[in-house]
Amino acid sequence: MHSICIPSKPLVSLRKKTGALLSAMAVVGLTLTFAPPALADDDPADGYWLASRCKGARLSYEVRRDEIAGHVSVLFDIAPNGRVENIRITESEPAGVMDTNVLNAVRGWRYFAYIKDGAEAARKDVSLTFTFGPEAPKKGKDCTHTELPESTTASVGG
Repeated sequence: MHSICIPSKPLVSLRKKTGALLSAMAVVGLTLTFAPPALADDDPADGYWLASRCKGARLSYEVRRDEIAGHVSVLFDIAPNGRVENIRITESEPAGVMDTNVLNAVRGWRYFAYIKDGAEAARKDVSLTFTFGPEAPKKGKDCTHTELPESTTASVGG
């Protein structure tokens, strides 16, 4: 007997079509198994956990011009559909320099379903810290670190 593994997120879109799908599978002799969902005993406050799409913050003009390094920490909520909501800046160093850019980046993040008690659930107070500057990003943190561009100003010799 063969089995098919289907990730848990497409299950939502398959619910309407399961009758025909299961009938066809029974005729062919296939068994339907599902990939394990993200369960509540994982860390729902980790901003990297279950991220399906992330994008880094663009550098502000001041950061590029003055070659500033710093960080912005945010808290946000994730709706059951995976969209980010209620974004709050909790710390910003230097204050205000990258806040708008980080808010715009976090709005673009998407998350896979979080299953709690058998149903898709929201996540509250998820945290991330975005860094910017010359240091290299920590492994796996590419979406939350933006390096400064190399200087493009040519020096003219006299």
